[in-house]
Amino acid sequence: MVVKSKPMNRVGGIASAVVSANFGVGYVFDKQVTLFSKSVNAAGPGAFAFIPASIVLFVGTLKYQVPASGDEMAPTEGSHSALYRNALFEITASSRS
Repeated sequence: MVVKSKPMNRVGGIASAVVSANFGVGYVFDKQVTLFSKSVNAAGPGAFAFIPASIVLFVGTLKYQVPASGDEMAPTEGSHSALYRNALFEITASSRS
């Protein structure tokens, strides 16, 4: 239950992490060029940040555990979600009066 209380597809997460990391590494190696007899990598810093992000996605997908009950993801009183919901309710209620 990652986003909007929907279960996560673990196989899809692992597959997309592995594929994206492979494409990221392939892209970085593809941008290796020789310029003025020096070997230069023309890939930008975003490409180098993409590879660790793919690895973090892979690790996070492996470490994800399904909650025991569906109520664990519900906002509790005092949490940010509950406070936001209450504030939004008060704003809409005061605008109607």
